[in-house]
Amino acid sequence: MIRVMVADDSDIAREGMRRILEREGDLEIVCEGTTKLDTIEQALAHKPDILLLDLMWFDDKEAGMDVIARLVNELPGTQIVAITVYPHLMERARSAGARTAVSKNIPKQQLVDEIRAIHRVPPSDPDTRAPGQAAPTDRVEELTERELEVLVLVARGLTDREIAQQLNIASSTAKNHVSNILGKLGVSNRTAAAAAGIRQELIDA
Repeated sequence: MIRVMVADDSDIAREGMRRILEREGDLEIVCEGTTKLDTIEQALAHKPDILLLDLMWFDDKEAGMDVIARLVNELPGTQIVAITVYPHLMERARSAGARTAVSKNIPKQQLVDEIRAIHRVPPSDPDTRAPGQAAPTDRVEELTERELEVLVLVARGLTDREIAQQLNIASSTAKNHVSNILGKLGVSNRTAAAAAGIRQELIDA
């Protein structure tokens, strides 16, 4: 079982995420957080595998960042998935230590896939690298199978609408996939994403 904590200041948002995740046989909600301090206390007490964390709490855009900064040090075994409606906070969350950041508009199955993918491949431990070995600069382990399919189409030069038609998904879903790919590969545009995918041997040239 993947032990998940849901943290959001909105009762409706928490209930929605709980219902989505509880339908999956391999996901278990072990606790919830309703405030910044409550989230930290509950996480430290229950030590979830995954923390699904909202970033804006009661109009405080630093609340989620504060939680990440605290838990990334005190709970290295808990992987944080930041979730927000504010795109400008997503990269900040990754930089602060969140394993990934996704939009609250993410399709339900894609969210579940993200959680499973992140849990399947734990983050690299810097202490296990050989002397002089550089830290990895990519996060390829976080790409889901669907995102790899999208990356192939991005490399072919397809637009979001064309990708959606090719994969039989909504254009907004394709756009979300592309946004997540850019963030995970640490690049700012589609051309760089394609180049990174080829360089890291995720896709063929």
